[in-house]
Amino acid sequence: MPKLEPGDLIEYELDGYKFLGLVKTALPARRRGQPVLLEVDWCGLKPRLYPSNYIPEKYVRKVKDK
Repeated sequence: MPKLEPGDLIEYELDGYKFLGLVKTALPARRRGQPVLLEVDWCGLKPRLYPSNYIPEKYVRKVKDK
């Protein structure tokens, strides 16, 4: 089951650079052992490692609510 929901603000860090994005949809894993995929609307630049808008949930973390 996805831990993140649509509308959550997420952060992805790669080589010291931080990328922010907004979760559009969370797609559950198709089979056991496969990652949950998130469709993300990136704010500003998007990481080159993931040229599409889909990223595995295990690589991102939710930005804390304030």
